[in-house]
Amino acid sequence: PGTYGFAGWPQKVRRGYLQSWNFTLQKQLPYGFTGEVGYVASRETNKLGYFDINAGQVIGLGQAGRPLQQRFGRTAPTTMVMPVGTGLYDSLQTKLERRFSQGLQLTAAYTWSKTIGFINNTADQPAVRAYSFLHLNRAVRGFDRTHNLHINNVWELPFGRGKRWAPSGAAAAILGGWQVNNVLALISGTP
Repeated sequence: PGTYGFAGWPQKVRRGYLQSWNFTLQKQLPYGFTGEVGYVASRETNKLGYFDINAGQVIGLGQAGRPLQQRFGRTAPTTMVMPVGTGLYDSLQTKLERRFSQGLQLTAAYTWSKTIGFINNTADQPAVRAYSFLHLNRAVRGFDRTHNLHINNVWELPFGRGKRWAPSGAAAAILGGWQVNNVLALISGTP
C-alpha cells in the first residue's frame, strides 16, 4: 500500500474487497408448487471511487479553503481513485413457483432489500468532500429499490387437439395452440 500525506487523510492506502454470501431454503409444496426463501448479502470494504483531494474544506473560504491552494497554490480540482468508504446490501428473497403442468405455469417472486454506502458506483464522487465530514455521505444509495414484486404466468388455453374443448375439426385448428402470458412488475421508487 502507498501513502498519501494530506491533512486529515489516513497514511496507508487500504486495499478494497467485496464479500458476498447467501443462504436459501427450498421446499416442495402441494399441487406442484415449490417455495423458496433466502437471505442474500454483500459487503464492500474500502470501495474505490473518484475523490477530489483539492475540494474546499471550509464553507465560505472559496479557493482559500482548498488544501492544495494553501500548500502549492493549486486551485484546480485534483481527482484521485482511492477508497471512499464501505457499502452493504441485504435482502430477503422469496419465490413461489408452479412449474408447467396441466397447461399452467406461475411464478411470484418478492424481494425486500436495502443498500447503503458512501457512493453509488466507482464513477461517482462523494457529495460531501470535506475530510472531517466524509461520514455524512453514508446513506441509502440512489439505486435502492426496497420492494420488488414480479409475477408471471403462462396459461395454455384448453382448446385444440388433446384439450378439454374443441378437440378436433376446424375449431381445433383455429383455437388450438394459443396461450395467455402475463408479466407484472411492481417496484418501489428511488429513495
